[in-house]
Amino acid sequence: MPDAEAVAKVLAGDLEAFTELVERHDPSVYACLHCIVRNSEDARDLASKCWEQVFAKLREYDPTRDFRAWVIGFARKLGFAVLRRRKHLPRMERVDAVPEEELPTMPGPEDEHALKLAEEEVRRMVAPLSPNQQVAVLGHCCDEMSYKELAQLTGRKPGTLQSDCRRGLAKLRRRMG
Repeated sequence: MPDAEAVAKVLAGDLEAFTELVERHDPSVYACLHCIVRNSEDARDLASKCWEQVFAKLREYDPTRDFRAWVIGFARKLGFAVLRRRKHLPRMERVDAVPEEELPTMPGPEDEHALKLAEEEVRRMVAPLSPNQQVAVLGHCCDEMSYKELAQLTGRKPGTLQSDCRRGLAKLRRRMG
């Protein structure tokens, strides 16, 4: 059944239609969030919050719009909100500092597919940014590199990279509304 029809059924009280929407679009929501927060557990938790928000705001959905894009908008806002909060939190320890028995198992085919979808989503999200802003945003926010590390890799000044990152993030926030 088409998304708009499923939404109409949900609004009429058919909760199974909402389950169908979640099953259809949850892989994209998870991939988007995983790409932003770079953590499977956080991405799964945020995906649940995303679907709660979608359900609460379903009456606001415009059936002439793409439902997937509408839902991904919720996911992006949640993901970037977490990134903003993380700025004030200590960074996670590096993988090489974690005892080997605590490391996660190797990803399976589903994880690889979700990661590929997430990478494609991120490429699409940062495409409107200038190349310098893309490098700064992806390096600092996604790969959690310091501006000093990025400067060593790119040959640019840390302050310039920081400025590009802030401008790029501001542009992405404006685009997300």
